[in-house]
Amino acid sequence: MRVFGPILDRERRDLGDETIVRSPYDQRALGTIGLADADLLQRAIALVRRSFLSFSRQTSHQRGSWLRSIAREIERRGDELARTVSDESGKPIHFARDEVARAAASFWRASELLTPESGRLIELDQQPQGAGRLGLLRQRPRGPVAVICPFSDPLASAADSAAMALAAGCSVLVKPATQTPLSALSLGRVALEAGLPQGTLAVIPCRAQDAAPLVQDDRLSVLCFSGSAEVGWALQAQAGRKQTRLSLSSNAAAIVESDADSEFAAQELALAAFAFAGQQVHSVQRIFIHERGASRFYDTFLKTVTADLPTGDPGRDEVVCGPVIDSGSADRILDWVEQAEAAGCKTLVAPNREGNLITPTILTKVPRTLPIVSREVFGPVVILETYRGITKALELVNNPPALRRVSIFTHDIRKVLLVQEHARTAAVIHNDVPSCSIQGTDISETNDFTEGSLLVLRKDSPGKGWLR
Repeated sequence: MRVFGPILDRERRDLGDETIVRSPYDQRALGTIGLADADLLQRAIALVRRSFLSFSRQTSHQRGSWLRSIAREIERRGDELARTVSDESGKPIHFARDEVARAAASFWRASELLTPESGRLIELDQQPQGAGRLGLLRQRPRGPVAVICPFSDPLASAADSAAMALAAGCSVLVKPATQTPLSALSLGRVALEAGLPQGTLAVIPCRAQDAAPLVQDDRLSVLCFSGSAEVGWALQAQAGRKQTRLSLSSNAAAIVESDADSEFAAQELALAAFAFAGQQVHSVQRIFIHERGASRFYDTFLKTVTADLPTGDPGRDEVVCGPVIDSGSADRILDWVEQAEAAGCKTLVAPNREGNLITPTILTKVPRTLPIVSREVFGPVVILETYRGITKALELVNNPPALRRVSIFTHDIRKVLLVQEHARTAAVIHNDVPSCSIQGTDISETNDFTEGSLLVLRKDSPGKGWLR
């Protein structure tokens, strides 16, 4: 069985407390890794701090060359990386291939962001005291970056934050999820093989109880976190003066209006609810259907789920719904379903469990106060409810609030604008699923990794300058 070590200035297989990484599907051993203790994590933080001092001085041309080399290497090793993602996370293989493509795209995009327009001149004479003065505002890298990754996107989440940080001139320390460290370690090796200076991209698997310095240590200037809103806001509160970059998930919802193509909406939302066992970021959890189109929607949705979404081995191309990440998650999901059934909900499609595999589950008439409604399930469960009128749909979406994303299927743009105005959510998606990719709008820029530095030039300085 292969042994993997933390990536410091190189891969160190002699460091860390050994633990075995297992497939969530069949529990087979995938490799042994070294988990960093508190002392090793301190060494890693010191390393990326030292690396930052030299890496931040590299030219944009050189940084762009490294980013493109990493992107090419990810593409060259695409099949291997997709298999690693699928094996350790249980993500069906065709979704894992998509994740590898997104990881490569992050590095290509980051290289394109390195433009000559890195500063701007500002006239400061709007006030009398600014007369004769000129400002030069330039962006400079903030400092070393900590990246905390989720199990749901073990490669793409690390790649997105790391690529943008490197483009800005920051060194990076990645902490992968303990269930899925192999993908991030592969990224670290790819970066070294692509010529990135040693110590610039460190990958340090560690236990959650040892990871506090990533949030609290002032030697790290930026904290990137992908995962649940509950955890993300808690980490931000602990981060002190650090810049934080949060990519948060939540119990996403969808509205299907009476004028929508209900069959199209049902097929799209069925896949969005149960792909990767409902463990995608922004996986749709609650669907509200106008009562005038409910019958057709229900028929198509149930048929799609029962006939067209195979559950099983994530290594098979046809599988859509693989295992949940571990037995604890499976226990929690089924416990929440049982709570809903005890409270009087109606079960349209009941779950079956085999190991960590849970078949798609569909509920309706679920009390809003239960955790399966108010919290993120992150499992293959969806709740269907009907409504009469868009005002009622908004009430359902906002209680409890979807927070991050809401979809609305309709041909009436007035309803779309109404949802954007009144829904308590960060984004409204029109005629598409909440988990659709919207790269370049919230987490794909370098702004979080740079800070402005203003130089004030006095044009009429006294003295014996050449103008005198």
